Amino acid sequence: MTKPSTKRTVLTAVLTAGVLTLSAIERAVTATLPLPPGVRLGLGNVLVLFAAVALGLPYALGIAVLKAGFVFLTAGAVAGLLSLSGGVLSVLVMYAAWRLLGTRLSYIGVSVLGAAAHNMGQLLAISLTLGGRAFLYLAPVLLVSGVVFGVVTGLTLRAVMPALLKFAPEKPRPKTKE
Repeated sequence: MTKPSTKRTVLTAVLTAGVLTLSAIERAVTATLPLPPGVRLGLGNVLVLFAAVALGLPYALGIAVLKAGFVFLTAGAVAGLLSLSGGVLSVLVMYAAWRLLGTRLSYIGVSVLGAAAHNMGQLLAISLTLGGRAFLYLAPVLLVSGVVFGVVTGLTLRAVMPALLKFAPEKPRPKTKE
C-alpha cells in the first residue's frame, strides 16, 4: 500500500469536516420538516460521492465511518448504526457504479443508486437488530425519498464538481466504453 500524499490527506480531512457540518445542518433542518421517519436530505453525500470519485474507495469509506461515529456521538447508538450500515453500503455501491459503469452513468444515476443503497443498508440493519417485519412498511417511503433526494444530490454534485475538481489530487477517470 502506498503512503497517502499530504494533499490527499488534507482533502480527506476537509471533506470529512464538510460532511459532518452538512450532517448537523441536515439534522436541524429535517427536524423542522414534516418528513416520514428515516427520511433525510443526504446533503453530505455530495462530498462523499466526490471523495469516492476523486480520492478512491478507502478514503470515501473512511469518511462514511467517521460520519457514523459523529452520528453515534450526537444522536445515539441506533442512529450511529443506521448511519454506518447505510453509509458503507452506499459508498460501496457508488464507487462500484462509478468504476464499472463509468461514462454510461451520470452523477445523478450514481447518486440515486447510492441513496437507494443507503436506505437498503439502514433497513437491513433495522431488520437484523429489531427483527420482525415492521421495517418493511418504511421500505417504499425510503426508496422513493432516496430516488428523489438522490437526484437532488446528483444535480448538486454536477453543479459543484468543476469547483471541487480543482482540489482533487488527480483527475478522476471512470471506465469508458471500449
